[in-house]
Amino acid sequence: MQPPMSPTSPPLRFQTQRPNEIVLLETRSHWWAWVRWLPISVLMALGGVGAGLLLPLFGGVFIVLGLVFALAFGLYLYADWVNDSIFITDQRVVRIQRNLLRFSQTVSEIPLTSIQEINADIPNWDLFALAFHYGYVVIRTSGSAGDVRLRMIPDPDKVQDLILMDMRQHRAAQGRPDNAEMRRMVERMITPGNAVEAFAAPPRTTTVGPVRMPWSPFIASYPAENGAIVFRHHWYVWVKMVWLPLLVLIGAIVSLFTLQWLGLGVIGFGISLVLFVIGGAWFLWQDTDFRNDYMIVTDNTITLLHQRPLWLQNERDVLLLKRVDNIISESQGLINQILNKGTLRFTLIGANEYKVFKDIYNPLGVQAELTRRQGQARQQAAFDQQDQQQAVIAQYLQAYHEMMEERGLLPPAQSSPMPVSPMPAPRPTLSQGRPYQPYNPTQPPPYQMPQPASGFSVPQPPPVSAPLPPPSVPPPFPAPPSAPAATPPREDAPPPPPLFPRPPQA
Repeated sequence: MQPPMSPTSPPLRFQTQRPNEIVLLETRSHWWAWVRWLPISVLMALGGVGAGLLLPLFGGVFIVLGLVFALAFGLYLYADWVNDSIFITDQRVVRIQRNLLRFSQTVSEIPLTSIQEINADIPNWDLFALAFHYGYVVIRTSGSAGDVRLRMIPDPDKVQDLILMDMRQHRAAQGRPDNAEMRRMVERMITPGNAVEAFAAPPRTTTVGPVRMPWSPFIASYPAENGAIVFRHHWYVWVKMVWLPLLVLIGAIVSLFTLQWLGLGVIGFGISLVLFVIGGAWFLWQDTDFRNDYMIVTDNTITLLHQRPLWLQNERDVLLLKRVDNIISESQGLINQILNKGTLRFTLIGANEYKVFKDIYNPLGVQAELTRRQGQARQQAAFDQQDQQQAVIAQYLQAYHEMMEERGLLPPAQSSPMPVSPMPAPRPTLSQGRPYQPYNPTQPPPYQMPQPASGFSVPQPPPVSAPLPPPSVPPPFPAPPSAPAATPPREDAPPPPPLFPRPPQA
């Protein structure tokens, strides 16, 4: 097992790795998984040598064949072992399984947010497992269909600790907002009238209108409305469905000229016309059946449609991307590997069965697109939850500002608005229609804070070079008592004595 990689080291690459994805560990089954079968190669070599000694006439042939089969079997064991890989990244766990004899490839991946439990076990009954320290790692999700069992993994306890640490760091990074973003949110929340509107989630359209199919059956995917993508079956499925109707059509056209040449006349024309109608209707049926099966992928949903002509079948499965537990792509057989054709399997949270879409072109590429949108959907769901929490807090602040305004404790608005941090959302106003200017700590002096109602005074802040925290509204305090008004002196009153009398002169 290779040690975990640091973010600064060059990343390990695999076919469906994302540009911003860091591979923490690449591992596979323990080397004992293939070395334990090497005695069979040794027996093959010994059998060839023994047959060569028993039959001296063909001894050299048997020895060479025995050695060739032994070497080929050993190389097959090693190649089959090295083809299987397990990648643990900062976003998911990916397992790639390949079988050389069946020409099959299976790629299953589990996002870190879908993992519910990780079990590591070294079987006590296996002496080699205790000696070489390999075992099993079982990654469990909400449904049993999405579980992944990793067999004969070296150091299973370390792999378990790495996945758990990766999960904690991933969840902490998702729930930790940026400091600058927090300041902008607080600045928006302390603005009266800007509470609920500032954090209202924008409407997102996830529905897709009528899908316009391209004429060519060789187009496997094409864009639709609202950023959706439509995937349909491989063109090989269309060829397999329409080749026999096309053969009937071609036979009808050939029979028309052949029967006319034989002199059958109207009878020959009628036979050719019946064959042509049957072949044409059959072709339209098969072509429509092919075009009615497709998959629509939006930013939040996966829609699987299985329809038959004349409304004989109309199945429509809508899967929420954030509820998809695991996505598995399979491609089995030499023909499927050459044509790049495979099957996608979806497991849902809490479900014990798969949703399947068969015979799709480029299953690995479609799987990568689905997992990318799935990550965006879950991230957007987390953002929506944060917005809901912030909207609740903003409602409390809105009620606080309205109550303070009703009591006359809220500073009046300034005549000239002050620039604040650039925000994409417009600044709304209070319910009374008076604009309110929030405090901006980054605005350099001269800056005049809004004064409260008459009878109150607030000291001006000293000029500062560094940003200061937002000020709080000062508590109300009584106005200082005013001095009694002075009365004018009377005309007949004697003048007041001097404060400093002059000394008598000699």
